[in-house]
Amino acid sequence: MKRDGDDFQRDILASGTGGKRSYLSQQHLWSAELLARKAQELEDGATQPDPPLKPNRDHRAFVIGSVLSSVAYLEASINELFGDAVDGGDGQRQLDTDTVARLARVWGIGNERARMLDKYELALFAAGKPPLDRGNATYGNAKGVVALRNALVHYSPEWHYFGEAGPQPPQERHRLEKTLGGKFTPNCLADSLLPFFPDKCLGGGCARWSIESGKAFYEDFRQKIGLPPERASELLEWQ
Repeated sequence: MKRDGDDFQRDILASGTGGKRSYLSQQHLWSAELLARKAQELEDGATQPDPPLKPNRDHRAFVIGSVLSSVAYLEASINELFGDAVDGGDGQRQLDTDTVARLARVWGIGNERARMLDKYELALFAAGKPPLDRGNATYGNAKGVVALRNALVHYSPEWHYFGEAGPQPPQERHRLEKTLGGKFTPNCLADSLLPFFPDKCLGGGCARWSIESGKAFYEDFRQKIGLPPERASELLEWQ
């Protein structure tokens, strides 16, 4: 009888020898995709003529989870690259031995505590590649997603003022509206009177933008460091 990969792994585990190396970057991306779809389904199924002033808790949970998972995907991806260089994981096989050795040295001097986007810069520096272009949209969008994640994780309530004069002038708008406004479709479940953050910001459009921004940034990095593009069918392995 033909044995599959699971049978082989069970044999190894049962024997008490060998080891298993786990990667979570693709699971984080799958989580982000799943939660974004859930949020969009709620928006597509909305039937109320006027959006409510209170958020739909399930909808907001899906969007927040998707944004957090999008950034976790980026963090796990770069950590896995460095970790493979140090420990001899599968990822290091796609790079030349000199680059792998330099990545391991850079990681071994405490840079695992660096800020996430700085880790990508360190990897390119170690590989002798040009730095990230901090002036282009790909980097700017990734930085915006990280800023949104930070605002959610380190959230502190703020007052938002309204008046007959209409919308707040640009200098008084929330800092995230200045950064993210116009990058995605606002949350259709939020009343127009509500502020940009968190109400209009946290919608299906934001979740989808976070995912696509993270994927574009990572693919740009892979091209720069000399890794092949991720397979478009990667996520199918999680179904």
